[in-house]
Amino acid sequence: MLNKIKVSGKILPNKTKKRNENDQLLIYFSLLVVNPNNTETLLRCHVNGRTASEIEKEVEKEQLIEVRGYLRNERIKDGGKSRQIVVQVLGFNKLEKEKETSDLTSNQVQLLGEIITGLISKEDTDGKPILSFKLQTAEGNNLGSFFCKTKGELAVEISKFLKKKDIILVEGFLQTRKIVDVESIYSESVSWISLVFCNSFVLIDTAEANAFHPLNEVVGKLALVSREIEKIDFTKPKQEKN
Repeated sequence: MLNKIKVSGKILPNKTKKRNENDQLLIYFSLLVVNPNNTETLLRCHVNGRTASEIEKEVEKEQLIEVRGYLRNERIKDGGKSRQIVVQVLGFNKLEKEKETSDLTSNQVQLLGEIITGLISKEDTDGKPILSFKLQTAEGNNLGSFFCKTKGELAVEISKFLKKKDIILVEGFLQTRKIVDVESIYSESVSWISLVFCNSFVLIDTAEANAFHPLNEVVGKLALVSREIEKIDFTKPKQEKN
């Protein structure tokens, strides 16, 4: 199944380096990214082997870079609460400091997979519909199952046309949020939650077993459903839900 990401951002200086059992260099680093909706997000990236050595040699701290690769869920140990998606880096480009990256290409994710949960609907604080679901891109592999979310008009469209077990292609961006639990009885607990915020989808195949069509008919019916990403205006005060 399809699983791709291309993202541009500023590499932060807190890189973690180690060697695996084959003496390959492994590097974890964080990338500060501006999302298409104007929010900033901190994405966790992992790279190994030859590409890790190239990043170690060529990339300076706080440099702008573009990385390309795929998504995987971080392995959680000791029952941790974090649900962070990691960018597995396969290639990169250094960007000039004066180069301005387009919002629409700064953080792009494409996933093809099966919806493996029901569609969960609720409303945001501004009263707009929100829809969330989980998409599996690699069968039998929890590292390839990702939480997805959409808002507004696209949430309405998805709720009309999609259901559990449908095969869909989605496009959007990766977002990670820091969650602080100040009510922990031991100490302030911090977790990281990631999801793919979707702005487009194509229904590839329906879950209904009796809906079987020749491939040429299926291709002819494929249609992209897309909505503009709502920009967040940080000058406006937050609305509180009654």
